[in-house]
Amino acid sequence: MEYYFENQRMICDLQEDLISIYIKELVDKVKSLILNNLDSFETLIINLDVVENMDSIGVTFLIGVFKTLEQYGKT
Repeated sequence: MEYYFENQRMICDLQEDLISIYIKELVDKVKSLILNNLDSFETLIINLDVVENMDSIGVTFLIGVFKTLEQYGKT
């Protein structure tokens, strides 16, 4: 995953599929990014352009990211 900041947005470009074998590592990375950069962004964009496969765990991951953002007043 690569990320950068632009106009109060943090943009995360995923480089791997959202399937169960990658999710644990992604959860840790994304939560850390959110918590360590709360003052640097208002909106998180997760770019799924190169994601070819997503399983139910991947969908759950996206819902979890959404809920974490809501908790901190982010979109």
